[in-house]
Amino acid sequence: MELLLYTAMDGLTSLIQRSYPGIDMLLPSRIDQAQRLVTGDQKPAAVYVDDTRGVATSELWAFIQAAHAAHVRVMVNMCGVGKPLLSDAQLLGLASSSECHPAAVAAGLGQQLGVTLQPTARQVPIVVRLP
Repeated sequence: MELLLYTAMDGLTSLIQRSYPGIDMLLPSRIDQAQRLVTGDQKPAAVYVDDTRGVATSELWAFIQAAHAAHVRVMVNMCGVGKPLLSDAQLLGLASSSECHPAAVAAGLGQQLGVTLQPTARQVPIVVRLP
């Protein structure tokens, strides 16, 4: 499954890569590149967009609308200046949140996409001393 991520959230892409090895990530560096990918012939299965890239909210909203119009599953996460877009995203029926922690965002993405989380942490033995 291809997931287009338009984000600069620290640690999110590496966490998704480790947690969901079946997801192929597309990581465009500019919003116009992302928009071309969702409106082109080979669309990704889903899009995750947040407001961490410092892009104007009007540009983010235009991208979100383009992806939605192209029938791509869109997940919107705004935890900063983009928060006003959340109500509009919800009116479109898009999955939306205002989560700022990468682990919570990754878990939410997995849930929305219906993929199973792969354990990323090493197992640590726990020793219990009984009297």
